[in-house]
Amino acid sequence: MDAKKTKRTRRIKVRFVHGRSIAASTFAAAFAIGLACADESATILNRAFAGSTDTGLDLALTIVAVDSVPVDEEQPQVQLAPGKHSIEVLCATRVFGGMGRADLSTKASISAELQAGHVYQLHAEASERGDCAPQLKLQ
Repeated sequence: MDAKKTKRTRRIKVRFVHGRSIAASTFAAAFAIGLACADESATILNRAFAGSTDTGLDLALTIVAVDSVPVDEEQPQVQLAPGKHSIEVLCATRVFGGMGRADLSTKASISAELQAGHVYQLHAEASERGDCAPQLKLQ
């Protein structure tokens, strides 16, 4: 009877070890596919904030659409295929002057040629009137 228990125990152990190796190879394959996909896309970091600039402005930038397709504004980054894209950006400017402030929101469009594997950051300069000219800078 002890011999039968031992055989069953061995079978269970073999199956358990075999199950582990399948899980490990599945994880490794999924990780490799994820890395391959990451290298084939371009990344834009979705939000930028320039606080308390010299001109008394606060400026926040957010991507709202890419190639006329809406983007979730809460998404921290946007993955795109390499190539030319039209990126719509919301520029929220807070202008401080005298005893008050004015909040201005404008939309601007960027046309950019993105390269695979690169990471881009939104960037803009704002005028005293709150005009915004967004750009993408390579990280």
